[in-house]
Amino acid sequence: MNDIRADRYDDRYLKTFQDYLLHNPTSSKQLVTWCPSGYYDIEVTLDDGSRWLFDHVTSGMRCISRDSDHKICENEEEYKWQVACNLRKRIRDAGFTQTAFADACGISHATIRTYITGKSLPNILAAKRMAEVLECSIVALIDIE
Repeated sequence: MNDIRADRYDDRYLKTFQDYLLHNPTSSKQLVTWCPSGYYDIEVTLDDGSRWLFDHVTSGMRCISRDSDHKICENEEEYKWQVACNLRKRIRDAGFTQTAFADACGISHATIRTYITGKSLPNILAAKRMAEVLECSIVALIDIE
């Protein structure tokens, strides 16, 4: 783990870092570096090269970058984000706009928006419809292979 120098960051970032360690014991064991990113956010880099943003207010983490083989979900919010990223990519690769995709699936535009922004996960019927339109399996769509 990197050396924490109290003179380098003000107290709010040190508190945020301590909260990160508390709320993310698994990933904190893989920590290589960290730095402030925003008012109460820190960015962490893990030993596998992935970069994550930890939000002190929500105690949530979201992936900033990782290679395509890296699929770690430490919590439900990260899983929602991973599914959202996969869904956005599949929609784009299939040549759909968000509106055209929603129409093709028979799902409201607002509901599709919640899926592609990671605010909610599709139920099984919605996942089945989306997978059919995207010509993939439900498993491939929700990225749990």
